[in-house]
Amino acid sequence: MSIPLAEVVARLQRPRVLVVGDVMLDRYTIGTVERVSPEAPVPVLTEAEQHDRPGGAASVAALLAALEAEVTLLGVVGDDTAGRDFRRRQDGAGFDSRCLLTDPDRPTTLKHRFIGRASDRHPQQLLRVDREVRSPLSARREADLLAILASCWDGYDAVLVSDYGKGVCTPTILHRCRELTQARHIPLLVDPRPGNDYTCYAGATCLTPNRNKASLAAGRAIDRPEAALAASEQLLGALEVQAVVVTLDRDGMALAHRDGRRQLFPHAAASGLRCDWGRRHGARRVGSGTGVRLRLRRSHPAG
Repeated sequence: MSIPLAEVVARLQRPRVLVVGDVMLDRYTIGTVERVSPEAPVPVLTEAEQHDRPGGAASVAALLAALEAEVTLLGVVGDDTAGRDFRRRQDGAGFDSRCLLTDPDRPTTLKHRFIGRASDRHPQQLLRVDREVRSPLSARREADLLAILASCWDGYDAVLVSDYGKGVCTPTILHRCRELTQARHIPLLVDPRPGNDYTCYAGATCLTPNRNKASLAAGRAIDRPEAALAASEQLLGALEVQAVVVTLDRDGMALAHRDGRRQLFPHAAASGLRCDWGRRHGARRVGSGTGVRLRLRRSHPAG
């Protein structure tokens, strides 16, 4: 049975969670569209407001904090305007950001969305501009991040890795997370990056790829829940993990577990959250993958 996120976290009694991964700044420029540009066949957006929100691994940390988990975020931002904006504006997000590393050699990953309103119609995203570097951390910055990980490691109930493929989740960082969690018998839950080689996540408690990621990793189309179950079973057989859960948004999720369980879970409206701001401005629904990881955290023997 699917359990609402708020109830799951309440039962966990304020767990301490370390979120490791690619930190981003989500920026939304919102305005009205009333005409087409005379210079090109594109709409003209008259800016009315702009908002910044934690993105990537930081969005996972913010969601967990909103559900009253005690969250520490480990990641990297650049020594730039976006990085300073992130640090200044994340104070109200509710997670501990003291373990963030500033890397002067790479920019803060920024996802800038432009959203237009026309008359009384639902807001529409017109364009997204990304600024990012996908290369792995340099050896020096990797060593710095490992040192921060060692210094901030203290009594966590679970580690969540949010790997967006922006270079923070290097094999060395993943290996160290695996060593620490296994030594303390706590779950290591991984939202993997897109790709067809997940061997770098060997030793994790659970992988939670979405439909597209699982399709790419398994090399098969996932057009129905049963196909997702077959993909999760295939990935489980190929990887040294305890479970694979393929998240399917409106179609629920598919679980393959090392203990032999194979199960399809229907969609539950409470499995993800969308804030009032997101509803007003057409932001995508978030949190379903995090909900899966929280459920698995609850079922783990260490919890």
